[in-house]
Amino acid sequence: MEYRVIIKPSRKGVFDYKVAGSPVQGRSQRPLFAACRQLKQIGASPYALAALFHEGSAVWAVRCTVGKGAELADE
Repeated sequence: MEYRVIIKPSRKGVFDYKVAGSPVQGRSQRPLFAACRQLKQIGASPYALAALFHEGSAVWAVRCTVGKGAELADE
């Protein structure tokens, strides 16, 4: 399973994000890590991949496992 975290700029250094096909969404300076933390809270496997996509792009910019991304969320 791979979660698609789609981002768009909100203001300088902050991004709105949503995870395709899930209720996860928010605003963060570190949207991938914030999304991973939310995914973990709703029961996503820590071994599932989460990939960051800029809105309108089909190519991921960065990805990690949900577990590792949740560990790195320091907000």
